[in-house]
Amino acid sequence: MVIKKFYSKKTWPLLLPLLLLAAGCKKNSGLFASLNNQLVCKINGSEWKTAENRFSGFYDLNPFVNKRYIVLLYRNDRQTIQFYINPPFRSGEYTLNHNTQLYSISTSPADHGAFTNEYPDFTPDDVYITNAVETGVINFTLMDTINKKIKAEFSFIGKDKRTGKKVTITDGYFEFHQ
Repeated sequence: MVIKKFYSKKTWPLLLPLLLLAAGCKKNSGLFASLNNQLVCKINGSEWKTAENRFSGFYDLNPFVNKRYIVLLYRNDRQTIQFYINPPFRSGEYTLNHNTQLYSISTSPADHGAFTNEYPDFTPDDVYITNAVETGVINFTLMDTINKKIKAEFSFIGKDKRTGKKVTITDGYFEFHQ
């Protein structure tokens, strides 16, 4: 009796908009299918995507501190987005809000997101990195440490310690596998 009333001709026009609204909430699921070891985001509102085959990443063992970590680097010409994540590794949200140095400088950095702009001459690189004030979030929708597959959404604000300038990175998605 209840089922007949739920699917009656009178309630169907009310149900259709709800179904369309629910379908619109899953906007990111199709995007991951189109990424193959690439990252897309907006940097200060402008679209940014990694170049083909310009990614690197790994689960590695740091011999100095005897622990595993995840490093993901995505490049496009002279620009790089980097993530460094310490264990425990799990699906879900990580907050990027520690004062730290980049992975390339420190033997044991804290979890962070960074955007680097390199110059072709001797001009120092711009390194915009998360910290206690300029923070970010990375949400791992897939964290398969056995098969080394990762999918995530992210956003963060990075600040260059040298210049004090900031970048805002939003609407970020990436897929990684080895």
